[in-house]
Amino acid sequence: MAVEAMANGIPVIGSARGGLVEVLREGGVTVDIPVKHTPDTRTPPTQDEVKDWVTAIVHLWDSPSEYVRLAERAKETAAQLWHSNVLIPRWIHFLSQICKRI
Repeated sequence: MAVEAMANGIPVIGSARGGLVEVLREGGVTVDIPVKHTPDTRTPPTQDEVKDWVTAIVHLWDSPSEYVRLAERAKETAAQLWHSNVLIPRWIHFLSQICKRI
């Protein structure tokens, strides 16, 4: 969904942990998740632990020019990295290399 949002000019605020960092690159904002929070964590984060997330959201809300800048950057990143014109040749090359090994 992040790539779809970016392609439509919607800045993504996502976790600085995991694969989303590689998806967003310069096309979004990443925010740290406290180390103690893992997929197995069953307790909600504290107010202090979500402060950076809220700050990122409020910043985009309160700064239309920053929102527009990030929206443009999101669209550019999505087009450069995730558009079918980019992905299809990569996949063809990847699959061709695999077929050569068979």
